Amino acid sequence: MRISHCILIITIVVSLFTFTGCPEADPGFIDSSAQSTYSGIGDEVFHINTSTDVNLTHTLHLGASIADVYYVFTNTKPYSHADHPVISSKSSVNKTRESLTGTQSEYSGLGGRKGKPEISAYNKDVSDFLGTGTAKGISPEEPQKDTVGGPSVSFKYDLDSHTIQATCRAIVTDGIKTLNIYVADDSWETGGTKTYNVTQTMVNEMAARFLQSDPDNDIYDWVTGIYGPEWGSHPYPGDLIAANNTITILLFDIEGDDVPRGPFFMGYFWAKDNFRTASVPGSNERIMFYIDSVMYAYPDGGTWNITDYWPMEMISTLAHEFQHMIHFYQKAILPGNRGYNSETWLNEMCSMVAEDFVSDKILTDGPRGVPYDEPSAGSPGNTNGRLPLFNNINDYSLTSWNDSLYNYSTVYAFGGYMARNFGGVELFREIVQSGLLNYQVINEALLSLGYTGEDFSSLLTKWGAAILLSDNYSQDLRYYKYNTNAYATTISSGINYNLGSINLYNYNYSTQRGPYIYTSSPVGFGRHDSFESASNRLYRVGEGLTGDVVETIQMEQGVKLTVVVKSRS
Repeated sequence: MRISHCILIITIVVSLFTFTGCPEADPGFIDSSAQSTYSGIGDEVFHINTSTDVNLTHTLHLGASIADVYYVFTNTKPYSHADHPVISSKSSVNKTRESLTGTQSEYSGLGGRKGKPEISAYNKDVSDFLGTGTAKGISPEEPQKDTVGGPSVSFKYDLDSHTIQATCRAIVTDGIKTLNIYVADDSWETGGTKTYNVTQTMVNEMAARFLQSDPDNDIYDWVTGIYGPEWGSHPYPGDLIAANNTITILLFDIEGDDVPRGPFFMGYFWAKDNFRTASVPGSNERIMFYIDSVMYAYPDGGTWNITDYWPMEMISTLAHEFQHMIHFYQKAILPGNRGYNSETWLNEMCSMVAEDFVSDKILTDGPRGVPYDEPSAGSPGNTNGRLPLFNNINDYSLTSWNDSLYNYSTVYAFGGYMARNFGGVELFREIVQSGLLNYQVINEALLSLGYTGEDFSSLLTKWGAAILLSDNYSQDLRYYKYNTNAYATTISSGINYNLGSINLYNYNYSTQRGPYIYTSSPVGFGRHDSFESASNRLYRVGEGLTGDVVETIQMEQGVKLTVVVKSRS
């Protein structure tokens, strides 16, 4: 496969260019032209270089070759919307608002929310609670009194200090770290009131997956091996609790709704608990996170097994929430950011990829939705994981977060692409351990790993092409390899992190088969009011084309065009 960057020829003309069947071209747009010549061998990508508002006439020379041709439009602006690209040859403009082919509630059986909006907002900025205490003369925190079997402990589960009684059901240690697992008394096998209550077997299974003796054999080792430690020394002894090498997991019915009937919250990390109660009264003064007890106890059939769908989803959630715990320490506390954490989309992306990195180790299918021991891209018709929904909404903003299931799907699709093409574990370690809090951290991480000439914008354009090329594993697709038909492996600290292949054409969501691809112009009109920030739109120019393919396209500054040629030979 060949990647080309076309030379753009700009000609300023006096007359206005008029699009057939569309409004007159904006006089502020400059007429320009570019040419690309297909080599005739395999799939090929052409990145067209524009830097202003343009009426671009692009000529693709296919010669005698027969190919399918696609455009990828990328709004490279991280936070600003743009106008819809307009293709002049489309005389019939689709003015009917297209509806998505599914709903969030329809998707709720394929993955719940992880975290809550108010908690994500809280974790993003705790600056008001830092620097208020003083290290001089402070009293130590109350020592944790963890005893298996009781007495029960009152845990504050919100900032209003509402409490739930829970009892310690397991304490395990690897010689350095200690894990305590508490279960709400109303969710326990004896005296519990839930449809599905937690048993000692369930607690033991969770404990064994999160922390064991010996190195490199549990979620704690694998996730810290990527991102670093979850807590330690810090410059705020008057505000934050000291490090004591102890982690607490609380299992309780998060929404108090027993078995949820729609999208639900699977678990969360809340930085309030890292604080002393003198600074945050709602703190439990523990390094801890929360997991939904009912869904962890939810069996596939009559008898619960850790390999059932929802128990394994909750085990994967442990890795997800643990990344958030680490992220808070590495971003908001260590680098001198004084409580300011990453933008939510970036933090959530790192958690989704954490699940991906460890899926074959914790024996869960993870967000990829392909059996964890299957290195290939799996089979067509897949409706599991986060990618079916992404196929349906693949033109939504990456950087705008509104806590929808769409957001989780989008950030995973992009993070999974980056992890498979730009350094794997090393890239994401750089992202989390840097002091930068927005998209610029990706630029810094790429540079530090030697990917010169690449940045957030260039990755967005390549990501769009990689989606279209994800059914191709037979060619040299450097920087476009969603799919190698094998594992993409990173070795870090002696640990192999394996990422299975992804073919987006294998995923179905409702009536949507494979990626959503536009065929009408203005491209995106109907689904969106404007071209969303940091997003791609896939457009099918034609199938089985030959000779010269000529199109004139109006594009706003910051919108980039990538031409993808898929060979039929």
